[in-house]
Amino acid sequence: MRNPLLMVFTLLALCLFATACGGEEATPVPSGVSADEVQRIVAEALAARSSAPNASPVTELPFVIGVMDDLTGPARTYGNVAIQSKLLAVAEINSAGGINGRPLKLIIEDEKCNARDSITAYTKLIEVNGVKIILGTSCSGAMLGAAPLAELDGVIMFSSGATNPQIAEAGDFIFRTVINDILVGVDTGNAIWSDGIRRIATITEETPYAEGVRQETSNRFKALGGEIVSEERYASKQVDFRAAITRMLDEDPRAIHLGAQGEFAGGAIL
Repeated sequence: MRNPLLMVFTLLALCLFATACGGEEATPVPSGVSADEVQRIVAEALAARSSAPNASPVTELPFVIGVMDDLTGPARTYGNVAIQSKLLAVAEINSAGGINGRPLKLIIEDEKCNARDSITAYTKLIEVNGVKIILGTSCSGAMLGAAPLAELDGVIMFSSGATNPQIAEAGDFIFRTVINDILVGVDTGNAIWSDGIRRIATITEETPYAEGVRQETSNRFKALGGEIVSEERYASKQVDFRAAITRMLDEDPRAIHLGAQGEFAGGAIL
């Protein structure tokens, strides 16, 4: 009989600190409705809720800010939440008079949680819209894809979701307000070890975020004396994990470390 497995889920638990996943499924931007239309609807709703008696009238040209979040990729649940929060913040600021009388305007692009689409979104924001500040991305892979271009162009990128350790070295114009995967990995490795676990298997989504968490957790766990008995990886669109789970269980781990970018695949594995 197999030993009971303690399931250790880095993404599904610790990513709450890194906004790497959301608890509730987000409501995406409706199909066929532009981001500008969503922004207008939210702004009107907030304006109707508050008369803002001390606000100065917004009459000047807007400050235009680019946004790159995952709207349709594996991180779409929390990417859409990020978009909604930005739209609400802008609507509140504008209903109170903007910034020195100038409103904020967001131009939103879908980075789809990968480097290729992130570069496409970045290029459109820079060459077509002429923005110099971009809020985003949702995913580490998207951030690492666009960061070299932003550094070269002197465009500020500011993320609340990208955690891969390499982002810290991506350049002087690249910023984030979320904890580093190194801290997540060290704390996770310590937690597994302190629970008396000495043998673990890992199963990891093939994205820079998930791989960064796996690597840092494994490094810490092995430094403490632990053993990694099996390493499995899966593509973001994969739906059948039975073979990988069987291979892991055949190595008789005492725990399984799951590094998932999206909660759908992570939930299926669980």
